[in-house]
Amino acid sequence: MAYSLDSQRPQGDYAFQLLRQFDGFRHTIGLHGSRLIATDAEQHLRIIDIDTGRLEYTLKAPLMLNDPTLHSAERQSLDAVIVDNFVLSFCKQYIFLYHAPVSLPPQDTPGIEASDSTFESPELDAVAMYKWRWRIDTLIAAPRRSPRDLTMLSATATNMNAPPSGAPIIDVLTRFDTWFPWPVNILHHFVLAPNPAYHADTVDLANSETFPYLLSDTGGPFMVHSIPSPVRIFTPSDVVLGRYGTALWIDASTDVNTPSQAGDRGQRIAGKLLTQMPLPTERLRLGERPQDDNVSPGPVEPATLPSSGDPSGMADAAEHGPAVSVFHIQESDEKWNRVAVDEEGGRIALGNVNGTVSVYTYVPTERVVECGELQSEAAIGT
Repeated sequence: MAYSLDSQRPQGDYAFQLLRQFDGFRHTIGLHGSRLIATDAEQHLRIIDIDTGRLEYTLKAPLMLNDPTLHSAERQSLDAVIVDNFVLSFCKQYIFLYHAPVSLPPQDTPGIEASDSTFESPELDAVAMYKWRWRIDTLIAAPRRSPRDLTMLSATATNMNAPPSGAPIIDVLTRFDTWFPWPVNILHHFVLAPNPAYHADTVDLANSETFPYLLSDTGGPFMVHSIPSPVRIFTPSDVVLGRYGTALWIDASTDVNTPSQAGDRGQRIAGKLLTQMPLPTERLRLGERPQDDNVSPGPVEPATLPSSGDPSGMADAAEHGPAVSVFHIQESDEKWNRVAVDEEGGRIALGNVNGTVSVYTYVPTERVVECGELQSEAAIGT
């Protein structure tokens, strides 16, 4: 079911208003504008238009051993990102890139209704893929933006002849699903760099050099830095990325004297403004392939990757940037299970296992527009 939020309704009325009800799938990946991305036991991604309730596309997971009955956990999608007509599916050990048709038959086409079972949505195969070296337990991905992107978007909206922008850099936060060689008590920040030569209107599916990402099977994400974030078995944890590079997570580090170890009880809400650094055109290591997802970043060529929106230019946060900020600690309860962030409004939303949602303010209103960054000196409050 799809709902809208009407905050202007009189007190006592329900703020959530039902928009549409339609058949869904077991696992929800995310909501991208008016598109809902979900998956099921078949591990295919389904893209649904919530305005019409129509299934737009089915993105098929590649077969194992050419056997459609085999469903490996390695191909289970954890997150997805839509860029122009491409969809990136981030799985437990793979990244799949799909190209979707430019348009579907309009909803008012005679004979096609939202609930018309005779309409068959296209089934699409991946056009490129990348395999991580290690299996992943937790992953969140988001295109990187900067405050000046708001100005650029406004200018593009008023100028229909504005040149198309390139593909954005994609930030990825992961926990590996292994204790060796990389324990789950570490969050790793990866960056998936875009193709600087990509243009949406010149894509040729026969030529991977025109794709926005994954130009080859070695062109995957590269490591930026790692963040200590201990978790405890059976204690809920969560990770979220804001639109402008703010990372927030729930973990079990409740002892300020040992931030790299889990406390006996309790939970912590911590965050960090992710590193924004010049991207190398190639990462060279002795005996390793370029663009491999080793956790140790290795030697980096001092070259930068051109991109629109000027997202780079800041020093490595691991050395010069803001440290991890702690926003809230509860030393006895372990009931937080979801976290969300509104960077423009300076608010954090916390979901509780009992169904309640708490909203906190972490940036003074007058500073939100001014800096658009996470401010650790602001006290958290309701």
